[in-house]
Amino acid sequence: MGSIARVRRRKKGQHLRQAEQERWREAEQERKAEKHCQGQPEQAFEQFEEGDWWRVLEVSPDSGMDEIRDAYRRKIRQCHPDHVSGLAPGLLELAEGRAKALNAAYSQAMRAQQGIHPFQRVWPPTMIGIMFVVEVVWIVFLVYLSMVLMRAFLRP
Repeated sequence: MGSIARVRRRKKGQHLRQAEQERWREAEQERKAEKHCQGQPEQAFEQFEEGDWWRVLEVSPDSGMDEIRDAYRRKIRQCHPDHVSGLAPGLLELAEGRAKALNAAYSQAMRAQQGIHPFQRVWPPTMIGIMFVVEVVWIVFLVYLSMVLMRAFLRP
């Protein structure tokens, strides 16, 4: 009887050690996942609204397509659900939410960039306004010059 009790206690001890090792592994996976997703502001993902794509991607609103694409790829690489699939289930859900926010922000950014004139991607909006004024002044000057020349040549 004594040997059976010792075997049972030994098996119970092994089972407890295995459960403790499993808890330790899960905690380690959670730490790794936090390390992967480090540096990403939580409110940018939780409070994503229409038009705030640059906050989620952490770029300026007048960024070019290349900069937006690079920021998206860098961020999606950190928290893609397939990348963190071996981690705890709670972290997988968090990664899925972040990936959805990143995908929505990226598609919104690309739609916003499609409707912009090519010069607007390079020049800031104030520069475009200045160029418009310069164009208008140039046209007015040309019209005035043509009228002066026409008067000079049409006079007998």
